[in-house]
Amino acid sequence: MVGIDWASDEHTICILNPDRKVLDERNITHSGTGIGQLADQLMQLSGDDPGSVAVAIETPRGAIVETLVERGFAV
Repeated sequence: MVGIDWASDEHTICILNPDRKVLDERNITHSGTGIGQLADQLMQLSGDDPGSVAVAIETPRGAIVETLVERGFAV
């Protein structure tokens, strides 16, 4: 499970395992590099099964949403 606190310059990310233990909590920049690194990390943590990852974010569109949906994550 992933929670993303959306902002215009950088986003706060919290990644939880199925037992709701925090695996990672950090900020990423709102850039192609930052979003790409997040998607890569989530793909690795999911064992290359992006459909098994639930992502919550308070906006239905934008670069983060589009990138994660294109990669197969449940946003």
